[in-house]
Amino acid sequence: MLDQVTKITTTESGGDGFAVSTRPTTIETASGLDGVLEGFRSARVEGLIAAFVAGGQGIEVQVVGTTEQLNKHTDEIGRMLASFRHDGAAR
Repeated sequence: MLDQVTKITTTESGGDGFAVSTRPTTIETASGLDGVLEGFRSARVEGLIAAFVAGGQGIEVQVVGTTEQLNKHTDEIGRMLASFRHDGAAR
């Protein structure tokens, strides 16, 4: 799913200025939901894209800001990503 997200983002931005800046890293939430996280950069901002699949549904999370903003909120971003869970019920 993460590959699809980065392909779409690159296509929408025309490929100019958008670049993946870190290798994909697997992550696990506090409830055991597995996902993949990758960093990116564009001409104006940088950020993270996280992708999870739960109950057949894809979940994409983008965290975007300046380097200073991201660094200031690293712990909050980590807690937010760790809080994702899948209860098993379709909504």
